Amino acid sequence: TSVLEERVKKLLQDKTHLTQLKDAQKRETALLQKVAQLEQENKKLMAKNQSTQELKKEFQQASRGLTAVDWVNQALALLDGGKNTDPKKAIEYLNNAIKLQPDFAFAYGNRGVAYNNLGQYQRAIEDYNEFVRLQPDDAKAYYNRGHTYANLDQYQRAIEDYNEAIRLKPDYADAYKDRGQAYSGLGQYQRAIEDYNKAVRINPEYTSRSLEAALNMLKSADDDFEAYRQTVRINPKDAGAWYNIGIHLDVMDRYNDAIEAYRQTVRINPEYAEAWYNLGATYGRLKRYDDAIEAYRQALRIDPKGAKARNAYANHRYDDTFDAYRQALRIGPEHAEAWYNLGIIYDSIIRYDDAIDAYRQALRINPEYASAWYSLGIAYYVDSKPTAAMYAVKELRRLDPERAEELFNLIVPR
Repeated sequence: TSVLEERVKKLLQDKTHLTQLKDAQKRETALLQKVAQLEQENKKLMAKNQSTQELKKEFQQASRGLTAVDWVNQALALLDGGKNTDPKKAIEYLNNAIKLQPDFAFAYGNRGVAYNNLGQYQRAIEDYNEFVRLQPDDAKAYYNRGHTYANLDQYQRAIEDYNEAIRLKPDYADAYKDRGQAYSGLGQYQRAIEDYNKAVRINPEYTSRSLEAALNMLKSADDDFEAYRQTVRINPKDAGAWYNIGIHLDVMDRYNDAIEAYRQTVRINPEYAEAWYNLGATYGRLKRYDDAIEAYRQALRIDPKGAKARNAYANHRYDDTFDAYRQALRIGPEHAEAWYNLGIIYDSIIRYDDAIDAYRQALRINPEYASAWYSLGIAYYVDSKPTAAMYAVKELRRLDPERAEELFNLIVPR
């Protein structure tokens, strides 16, 4: 058997099991025709407000004869140019396929596409995770998940998945193009240009518009950077200019310089929430986790629900941070500050239940921990638990009346 034949055989077995269709084609055709007929009759009856119980029973009997592959092919028939004409119906078909064959990687991948078409990105990611678990050497699985992360503006995670897709398939033009777009989203225009060029070399049919746009943005970014530097020479107390300088330095991987620019921003304007968030993210890149946590704490104090900044935080992986605090708590489980810091991290990535548990642990150890009461109140508030948040206000009043009043005004706006 040639290498090509083996590859074809594996592809058919792993992805679609299409060879099964030859032996079952007549049976499948009859069943699918019956299902389609029953669906049409169901629509007519529903329009007339007639009972459909008998029709449902007949439909279920016909559906029982379909295999997982049959259901997937029903879903594939709804695809048009990579998008589902009826994603909800596709999901219904793919649910049936997965019930029949729980390890059907291709079904998870296609259901992820349908969820993506509906804008249900988190569900899409969950299905792509399963696709990756079942077929870790499939470049398309990583590409699709990366595309969904990009839809969520989580560009760093998108880039990590595009990297893996390109490693598995070095001539993957779409992955280069979309990775270029992700780099553009992060303001890393030089890297974006390199990826657009690679995509065009692989597939000359790609338009050069993306490349031209990246070149224009790169030139514009350079001009802007110089303009902001000139601004702070004239007016050293322009917080907005310092903030934008920090962003440009961040993009250039000059993290220490970016930190100084962000710190200058918050010295001038301590209530500049996005500057605190960016400062936290930059500290995180340098693995200065304690400093990052303090910066995020300040940002959350100013803007507890800051969704845009929270998404920016989610672009970066802080597994080392979690591991560090979990290890500290294994060694010293009665360390209130470690529990508190762990709560701040959970809070920042919108895992409110975990954050609340962590703050409660900190307060169990030290009931006089005012910052923990304050953060617990905010976590309850953003998690839509106002009664519990008011209890935190009550406890905080005896420890820090000023911050208690601040928390109260947040929960009950005047």
